[in-house]
Amino acid sequence: MAKPKEEKTDEVKKYEPTMESQYKFTEEDKAMQKKIEAKYGSKLDELYPFVVRNFVTGYKHCKEREKETYMRLDHYLERYEQYKFNTILDEPLANEEEMFQAWKLYTYGYDKQGHPVLYDEIASADIAAVNKAFKDDMELLRTYRFRFHRRLANTKRIQAEKLDTILYKHTFIMDLSGFSSSHFGSNYRNTVKEIIGDEQNVFPETLYVMFLINTPWAFRMIWRIVGTFIDPITYEKIKVLGSDYIGEMTKYIDIDQIPAKYKGKGKKPIKYGFCSDLEDGGVSYPGNKKAKEEDDEKDPKDQANGNDDKPPSYDTTVDK
Repeated sequence: MAKPKEEKTDEVKKYEPTMESQYKFTEEDKAMQKKIEAKYGSKLDELYPFVVRNFVTGYKHCKEREKETYMRLDHYLERYEQYKFNTILDEPLANEEEMFQAWKLYTYGYDKQGHPVLYDEIASADIAAVNKAFKDDMELLRTYRFRFHRRLANTKRIQAEKLDTILYKHTFIMDLSGFSSSHFGSNYRNTVKEIIGDEQNVFPETLYVMFLINTPWAFRMIWRIVGTFIDPITYEKIKVLGSDYIGEMTKYIDIDQIPAKYKGKGKKPIKYGFCSDLEDGGVSYPGNKKAKEEDDEKDPKDQANGNDDKPPSYDTTVDK
């Protein structure tokens, strides 16, 4: 007998259905996933839910879909192993507090579909502070960013389970209030381009909508030209706004989910590098040391009976 559906809580009711939960896998999608499973086998076992789904749908528009998907997934797995995503938060990163202040990024609140909202202030950063914190060390910079992305992934998992839905996207806000001619310097420009460009390949299909706010007039003029070279699918997700951004932002994010720093009425403090809405900032979830230690303490009988709170499978072709 089918299990009766539980009544939705007020927490779930206040959000619209996520964009990703409304997407139905096509036969081509299912075939692509089966090919991925056959090709990569056990390499997929410890990946977070929805990772494979992102690669299945992320390159469906490509002419050589299969080739492109394998190439991008290979790159993800290389980064996964190189930076040890599954344990990247187990140990502290030296001088991370200084990095938080130099390259400020954090999540704060949720949009109207329940996605976490990511704020990145690198476009207004003090370049001298960035250079001092990271010392032109690209590996250190990537480690810092991937640690944040792991916290973001944990935040999404927690939110997806809380709302009992498919949720792997986020809303992205980049503040350009401090943008100046110094940000056009080749070293800064190339570093940011390489870091963010690489992350787009490592985490496909995770952007819901992006707001570029407090953009100077000169930037908006340049954007009209640059925008013609951006992939149309991505371009449609990006909104370039001046200082009067709050009206457009509140179409997607309730005012009480926006920090006061950005004209909102959110009451929680900003936690640089973390999720401001979670007590531990998104650090804890199955896959880090603390969770493993707690798991080891559980009764072996419970684990044998499947009661070990094991993360759900990456296989998400069954839409809710």
